[in-house]
Amino acid sequence: MILRLLVVLAAAHARKVDVLLLSAAGCPYCQGSIVGPINDMVSLCEPIVQVTQVPFGNNYYTTKACGGEPYDPDTRHCWASTCVGTDDDACFSGDIVAQLGIDEARVNRLESCAKHSTEDWTVYWKFLVCMEGHYELALNATIPCARDAGLSLKDLYECYLGPRGDQVQAKEANATIDHDSVPWLLVNGTV
Repeated sequence: MILRLLVVLAAAHARKVDVLLLSAAGCPYCQGSIVGPINDMVSLCEPIVQVTQVPFGNNYYTTKACGGEPYDPDTRHCWASTCVGTDDDACFSGDIVAQLGIDEARVNRLESCAKHSTEDWTVYWKFLVCMEGHYELALNATIPCARDAGLSLKDLYECYLGPRGDQVQAKEANATIDHDSVPWLLVNGTV
């Protein structure tokens, strides 16, 4: 059914169907979707879709305006409505409050680095599916997943460990539109 809808949308618009996926590393529902039906859709529809996955999930930065830890959905909604879509450095310089803990924050950062290390979303997608499929290994899945996707380990580690990691994580956070839960999927801008 979804495949048929995507084909109709692509044909009607004579352009690729835009799929936006907000997800969090290690979120069981996100993992199940990424390695399951969404990956199936990507495999079948790659020529007619453009998938953008945002690895920031339900996280937020600590700010004076909204607060910080412990994790609170109301604080996340405050941060999203105050900060997302702005260039306010105060919105993206505090500590990241991760809903699912430190492993989520670390893997989200690594996935952000991987996403920004290639212009080909399909290369990143392969890395993402591998990382989420082996999340129990957390960062230890990086080597085989990067190798299988054809990403440079050196570039990934330099990004992850350096200031570029902060920059790409902030960019992904700034692209995380306010949402109710993850996974959050939009097709051509519609939930």
